[in-house]
Amino acid sequence: MNQLKHAASLYLQQHADQPVHWNEWGNEALDSAAAKGQWLLVSIGYSTCHWCHVMAHEVFEDSEVAGYLNTHFTSIKVDREERTDLDHAYMAASLAMTGQGGWPLNAVCLPDGRPVWTCTYLPKERFLQALVELNALKQTHSLRAEDYAEEIHQAIQEAHRNPEGSVALDRLSVRLQIPSTWDAFWGGFRGAPKFPLSSTWYAVWRWSLLQDWPEGRAHVRRTVNTIAVSGTYDVVRGGIARYSTDGAWVVPHFEKMLYDSAQFASLCAAVDSHLARTCLEETLVFLERDLLRADGLFAAALDADHPDGEGRHSTWTDAELEDALGRSDAEVWRTHLERESRVHEGGWVLAFGPAGGTDPRHLSGFAALRAAGLCRPLPTLDPKCIMGWNALAVTAFADGAQLSGLPSDIERLRRLASAHAATFGTGSIHVHYPDGRTSGPAFLDDMAYSVYMAIRCGQVLLDPWWIVTASRWFERSIAEFFRGGTACYAVETPDAAAFATPLGWDDDVLPNPRAVWAECGLILGHLLGRQEWIDWSAQMIRQGLEMSRSTPSRHCSWLALSELTGPETEHWLIAPGGTLGPRPIATSPLWGPMEREASVYAQLCRMDACTLVAATSNDFNNGPNPFKSPE
Repeated sequence: MNQLKHAASLYLQQHADQPVHWNEWGNEALDSAAAKGQWLLVSIGYSTCHWCHVMAHEVFEDSEVAGYLNTHFTSIKVDREERTDLDHAYMAASLAMTGQGGWPLNAVCLPDGRPVWTCTYLPKERFLQALVELNALKQTHSLRAEDYAEEIHQAIQEAHRNPEGSVALDRLSVRLQIPSTWDAFWGGFRGAPKFPLSSTWYAVWRWSLLQDWPEGRAHVRRTVNTIAVSGTYDVVRGGIARYSTDGAWVVPHFEKMLYDSAQFASLCAAVDSHLARTCLEETLVFLERDLLRADGLFAAALDADHPDGEGRHSTWTDAELEDALGRSDAEVWRTHLERESRVHEGGWVLAFGPAGGTDPRHLSGFAALRAAGLCRPLPTLDPKCIMGWNALAVTAFADGAQLSGLPSDIERLRRLASAHAATFGTGSIHVHYPDGRTSGPAFLDDMAYSVYMAIRCGQVLLDPWWIVTASRWFERSIAEFFRGGTACYAVETPDAAAFATPLGWDDDVLPNPRAVWAECGLILGHLLGRQEWIDWSAQMIRQGLEMSRSTPSRHCSWLALSELTGPETEHWLIAPGGTLGPRPIATSPLWGPMEREASVYAQLCRMDACTLVAATSNDFNNGPNPFKSPE
């Protein structure tokens, strides 16, 4: 029987009425498979995944497929956002086997969970044929399958090994190499699909400031400004789609993930352009209006699907444009759209590219179009709150509050941060559902992003309590996740995957947790005088830089941190309890509140001594300070 009816996960509930006898991941399902001598089908996805919905309808709702699975396999459904440790492990296996990954991710596995075959979306006939062939392999060559599963396991372990040795960073060589992967016209990286990768561009921006690298800053600015008027950014509601299906940011995959919009907001807070500031304000409004739950936590995502076609919540037919704008303004909008965008599943994508230089916010009737768009019903909301993603969202609001300095923004930040700490501070929860159910414990990235969030709250609020909280979370997590120099994604649990992998070093759609940990260790070490944390972080940064030598564009987080580890590195301490006031995002993250009140406003320090004192805020503002970009 299908066992998903009472699952807390929206994604699992979406599969609860299918004829496949789905199980949740756990010892009960694994033991049952072993007792029956069956292989597993582990199918991983998430609630707002368009192709997961397509495969569910075409394949898993089909009685023929269900009958074969129920007879020959033990079938397990996994919400990748709930069990990101399993998703991490099976994605590593898929990349090792096929060189490709994505969702839905389907793996046929031995009863202990080690995979022998993976695929993403397949239509019914090809998927069923693969199942038949795999079942035949099990009957005739099971030992060969065991050997292959072990080879994959070993290959994954080798690919994730810690680097040995290190060499000095050749900054000039890196600055020449990285732009070779950039799209000089549309921004971002070349190729399609095209992901925003906000954490990568944030790292490039920071490194370009520390290195005085105008080319790097110009490309990040180009990327943000192009996205800001593209179809990938929602100019009506705010927020950003998961990725663009083309190389010009025109037609996105329309689902909106909390982590994408949160990171894009933080990037916009750092970049010095008018469009970036506009997108920051719009995206923070979107997060608060459309994703904030009544308990002060943020929901995970909005779906892309609509009964009339993917993305129809966000696209506009000619008739809809005319209803919202009137005939005259609608003609103007259509003229721009015909030149710069295209129709997707029956409606115009609101995409305006660099070719026309158009900001739709300045077109006649934009306010009316936005008002009409905001009256549309929202797509399906996945209401679960994920610890790490929530921390990224709170960090975005911290960045916004630092820029504005407004009392209302400061108070909002306090509320959001307090809700996060009250819910997730013990580290025992990874996902919190609106009905109070939870799953856990937290994973490595949950804790990394939460420590960084607490640091940012301490900085923006000038409240040492948040720095102490960050240090407590940091110290506990080091003991739990870092074993013998290896970063383990999950705390060991009885039902972990049989081939759980160490964490990688490269950047992705989420910030690399190792790099976040290294940055947190540097900041906390300087602010609290913990030299051992600085040394720990510096060693990790050396390893990250070693990994970056062949592909620096995939390891930009480590480049940004490379400038913060020298023996002469300085940090600022600012008197607690005051008001920071409107500030740009600092070039260096090494600053924060003093542990206790002092007779001066700020001090510039190294680990062994403080070398400069700003007696008043005027002295601080008129002299060197972390909020001034290098000349």
